[in-house]
Amino acid sequence: MMNLTMIGALGEMTEWEIHCRAALTNGVSKEEIRAIVHVIGIYCGVPQGLECMRHARKVLEEEGEL
Repeated sequence: MMNLTMIGALGEMTEWEIHCRAALTNGVSKEEIRAIVHVIGIYCGVPQGLECMRHARKVLEEEGEL
C-alpha cells in the first residue's frame, strides 16, 4: 500500500496500474485503494489524486471489482 502511494505521488501511472492490480490480487480492497487515492489527493494535490482515481477505476473495471 505504501508502494501505491509513492508511485501515485510520483505520477508513474503505468506502474500505478501494475501495482494496483497486484494489490487487489494480494487482498487490498477497493475501499483501501480509495483511501490511498484520498491520501495522494491530500498530500500531492487534487489533480494527481484524480489521475490516480482514473487509472484505479480502469483497473477495478478490468478486474471486475466495480
